Amino acid sequence: MFGALQTDVAPTLPALAPGNITAHILTAQCSIALGRAEYAATADFTRAARKTAKTAEGSRQRTSIGWAQMCLNAHDAAGRSFERALSIDSVSTLALGDLGTVHLYHKRYTQALSCFQSALRGAQQQPKVHARRGFALLGPNHLSEARFAFETALSLAPGLALAADGLQKLDQIAIGTAIEVHLQDRRTADMKV
Repeated sequence: MFGALQTDVAPTLPALAPGNITAHILTAQCSIALGRAEYAATADFTRAARKTAKTAEGSRQRTSIGWAQMCLNAHDAAGRSFERALSIDSVSTLALGDLGTVHLYHKRYTQALSCFQSALRGAQQQPKVHARRGFALLGPNHLSEARFAFETALSLAPGLALAADGLQKLDQIAIGTAIEVHLQDRRTADMKV
């Protein structure tokens, strides 16, 4: 049924209601929901964003454009979209968290942490942001803080795979460190003999 909506109705929404922001948003969301986050999705979000310009809705639309670009693995373009959203609404927790995700992808841990912490100051109840913050903390080896971030995410959303993966990664690091310490102790003992 939803496929029929995409093929038959969604592309005609903007034509039936020219200038209607909601029509452009629905068309873009249909494309993304069906795994078709191609030019059409970003183009429709862009049209909606132009019509909302410097409003909170415009910031949300720029964030949606960024997510469509992330689906296309266009991380740099997504980062620019999130920055545009923040130029409209500098405290948008969505845009801050999403820009942090782009920084995390590029292994810019300090910038990612800054974005995630700002997003969490605006709204603490964001389990995915807590989990992504945990991964950003793994980069500079802040393991106990990372564990706390993953556990916080799981307390907010039990079963969140992103947070569970983070805790598993921490356990692997702990095992690797324990083996390394054991081998070093063994080498030291062998040298004394």
